[in-house]
Amino acid sequence: MIEKTILLIDDDESMRRVVEYTLTQAGYRVLTAADGEEGLRLFRQATPSVTITDIQMPGLSGYEVLRAINPRIIYATGKGYGISGPYRDLPAFDPVVQAMSGVLSTTGEADGPPRATVGHLRRGARSCVGCGPPVSAPCRRE
Repeated sequence: MIEKTILLIDDDESMRRVVEYTLTQAGYRVLTAADGEEGLRLFRQATPSVTITDIQMPGLSGYEVLRAINPRIIYATGKGYGISGPYRDLPAFDPVVQAMSGVLSTTGEADGPPRATVGHLRRGARSCVGCGPPVSAPCRRE
C-alpha cells in the first residue's frame, strides 16, 4: 500500500490534535503546522497528497497558503449563520446551530430531552452544498 501524506495547517492546537489523531487512525501519515508559513515550508519539503488548512490564521491565511501552492486554486467556504443578518458574526458551533435551527426537536425519544446529532451536521451539509461551484468552475474557466 502506498502511504498517503496529509498536511494539516491550523493555528488551533486542540483542533490539530483531534484531526491528526483521526487521520492517523485512518492510516494516513500526517504532517502538522501551526501557521501558514510553517505549512508552506512543509508543503515544499514533503509535497503531500492532500493539504487541509484553516482559513483564518495569523500571518499567512489558509487561502494565501493554497494560492502559493497553486495560483489557479478554486476554493469555497461558508459561514454557520450566513454573511448577513443578526447572527453573521457569531461563531457557529455545531450543537448551537443544531439547537437554533430546530433540528434538535427531531431527535431523542418522544418522552425525553433532545439529543445532539452525531457528527458535524453543519460541516457535512455545507460540504455537500459547497461542492457544486468548485467542481464546475474549472470547466467554465477554460
